[in-house]
Amino acid sequence: MQLPSHQTPYKPAPWRPMLPPPLREQALAVAHDVFDRLEDIEHITRIAQRATQQSSNPAHWRATSLSLGFAGLAFAFAYCCQCFPEARYKQTAFQLATLVSQGTHTEPCNMPGFFEGTAGVATLLTLLSTTDERYMPLAQAVNAGLCEQVLSLSYPHDERRGVATQEYDVVNGAAGTLAYLLTLPESDEMALQASNKLIDYLIWLSGFDEHGLHTCDRWHVPHELLSTEQKRQMYPKGVYDCGLAHGIAGPLAALACAWHKGRKRPGHYEAINHITLWLMQHSFYDTWGINWPIVVEPDALQSKVMQNALRKPGRAAWCYGAPGIARAIWLTGLALNKRFLQHVAVQAIEAVLQRPQTHTRIISPTFCHGWAGLLQICLRFANETGNEVLRASIPTIVEQILSSYRASTPLGFQDVEVEGTLVDQVSWLTGAPGVAMTLLAAATAVEPDWDHALLIS
Repeated sequence: MQLPSHQTPYKPAPWRPMLPPPLREQALAVAHDVFDRLEDIEHITRIAQRATQQSSNPAHWRATSLSLGFAGLAFAFAYCCQCFPEARYKQTAFQLATLVSQGTHTEPCNMPGFFEGTAGVATLLTLLSTTDERYMPLAQAVNAGLCEQVLSLSYPHDERRGVATQEYDVVNGAAGTLAYLLTLPESDEMALQASNKLIDYLIWLSGFDEHGLHTCDRWHVPHELLSTEQKRQMYPKGVYDCGLAHGIAGPLAALACAWHKGRKRPGHYEAINHITLWLMQHSFYDTWGINWPIVVEPDALQSKVMQNALRKPGRAAWCYGAPGIARAIWLTGLALNKRFLQHVAVQAIEAVLQRPQTHTRIISPTFCHGWAGLLQICLRFANETGNEVLRASIPTIVEQILSSYRASTPLGFQDVEVEGTLVDQVSWLTGAPGVAMTLLAAATAVEPDWDHALLIS
């Protein structure tokens, strides 16, 4: 691996638009159009219902869901309100937040997770509070409820059983919940206790105890705890997941953020170092540079030959692949003041940008597994490094996203599923709202602090 001869400190610049004026105006116009299409709540409800018929993998629409519900739409409008002063956007955000509140009565948030639980609603209310103080009392009440849920929940600590991804991951597990709790003031005693509990759980997951002794890598997901029948057929011995959304990169990023915030626990440093080393050991090089597989199978741990045979590179996205893992390693380097790790992360994202599209396997403009997620990650890297290669990539990715815009479709953008199915998706994670959010992040001077919830920052 080639490192620069001068390892100068990275210094984030003030957030500013990263697009040339004509492209910036185009991005803003398209973002405006998407948000305008999302204002009619009855209309978007019908579209959401139709999406379940279009999709080859339909998901249940829940009012309180941040990934697929009114909470996610309100989340997008909360950032929209920061970027656009129009009162109608604030009114739409309020209407959506009201629907979320009503939804808690019929489908209460009984779990703390980020995408489908209380942490997601808390994240939404905190973001809404930045432009409207009316949400602050409710946000504080939800924060207290979230902390109570975390403190009362028993996270599995059984090496023989193994773990399920939803117990530790960013999407609905401990890593995603911790990401939000770290935004609360340390003076909040319940939040401190809850975050400490989650940090300790993720340290346990890494295989370390409070004395800094390592026993085993406990994030192995056994066959019976894999989330789908397809995965159970593919991985009869289970897997070690590498990705940011569902894999060990998520706990690494959360532990790094906690360390950076000064929330340090016994075994914490050792856990961060071990997970980082594990990810580095299971990386590989292709023609363009460093990359990572989607998962590592248990048999491959014993044999490099077997590892090479089973290796399947992840899509170049937020959820899986080099971009998300690179951000976890970057946050680790930042937290531990290890410039080498930051350079590894930069080289990894540069390699992503050099790969042809056939090798990135990105086919959708959307956030989770598409161009919008890659754009958000590149925006952060470009802002924090000043790297000219990364800065030059921003307009190119935005142009790629805008090329997917179709005014004739209900939302302007469609999700493209793995099978090539086109879905008019209202979800901010896999639909048009998330695309509009990242376009605003690239085209405005309003820093997208919301991406900390995804452990991008």
